[in-house]
Amino acid sequence: AAVAAMRPAPEEVADTFLLPLRELRAHPPEVYAYQQPVAIPDFPYADAGVAADYPWRPCRIEVPVYRGLPHPLWGITARITMAVVDKL
Repeated sequence: AAVAAMRPAPEEVADTFLLPLRELRAHPPEVYAYQQPVAIPDFPYADAGVAADYPWRPCRIEVPVYRGLPHPLWGITARITMAVVDKL
C-alpha cells in the first residue's frame, strides 16, 4: 500500500521497492571518494559579493553505492538509506 501511494518524479526515480532492514544490513554500501573541483565557473560571484578569484577549498566527496539489492541505490538515496540504517 505504501509503495502504491508514492508519486516519485519519473525523471528521478525509475522504480520503487521495499526491503527489510536485514537486507540492507546484509549488503552494506561501497563508498567511492573523489575530490570536489576547486573552481565553480557558473557561481554568481558578483551577485554574492565574492571576488572571482575566491580561493575555494577542495573537499572530499563520498558517494555510497548499495549493490546486491533488487535495484542499485546510490547518491542521495543511498546517503539517506545509510543514515536511517545507522540510526536503527
